[in-house]
Amino acid sequence: MDSAFLHARALFEFFVQRTTNNHHGCNEFLGLGAVLTYSNYDNWRRPLHSFLMHAQDRSNPVPLMSRSGVTEDLNQMPVDFAHEILELWKEFERMLAKSSVPQVQELMKLARAKRQEAVKGAESVIDSCVAQQHAKQKGQLLKPVFVFD
Repeated sequence: MDSAFLHARALFEFFVQRTTNNHHGCNEFLGLGAVLTYSNYDNWRRPLHSFLMHAQDRSNPVPLMSRSGVTEDLNQMPVDFAHEILELWKEFERMLAKSSVPQVQELMKLARAKRQEAVKGAESVIDSCVAQQHAKQKGQLLKPVFVFD
């Protein structure tokens, strides 16, 4: 779970925050100084940051708004984060595709290939023996969450 949250936080920061001394933003790659906009991250940023990096009282977690409009605990949100990150990633690719600079076009192809790799990686989690065994014990059927387009 920590790994999923850490990856989500790093990718959200890349897509929606400008480069700082602590992280790189997509503004470095677009050549326009632009970052993507995403309103839910404003609600998710603090819990993602504080849950991962700080020892503190977590007995009263802040409910977060899920993609479906229902409030959920942070621990129930990894799939929501992944869906939102993939949407931001696709928007990043679209912005890169608008450029006529050959290097940026190559970067767009790389971004697309890395998104496809990430989706395949998510599929391998579902197909893992551990995940399948856990689902079987709970009487659940695991199916792919993402489709690469």
